[in-house]
Amino acid sequence: MVNLGDLSVLPTLIAGSALEAVDSEIYVAKYQAEVRRMANDQKMSAGEILLKLHKDFVAAGIQHTTLVVDNMYEQRTQGDWNANIWFNAENLNDAKNKIQEVNCQ
Repeated sequence: MVNLGDLSVLPTLIAGSALEAVDSEIYVAKYQAEVRRMANDQKMSAGEILLKLHKDFVAAGIQHTTLVVDNMYEQRTQGDWNANIWFNAENLNDAKNKIQEVNCQ
């Protein structure tokens, strides 16, 4: 889990994204022909292919590196109020004049 509000985790974010991309490329290269065969020869739907691949991956113990980014925003009552103003505004100028700055810590 990576919190985007903390810039010191930027190297982790970059490395995690790279690992996720490499994992994806490996699996695409390895299973592309099988997916095409299932789609073209066996006339399987995308959902059926997904379920079969997932079942095969689980059985083989295959795992995919995934980067999970934490929600860096904290819920604020003032922010909710501002969002409601934008949502219900008849024009942008009207909303812009009514919103208030949200105090963050």
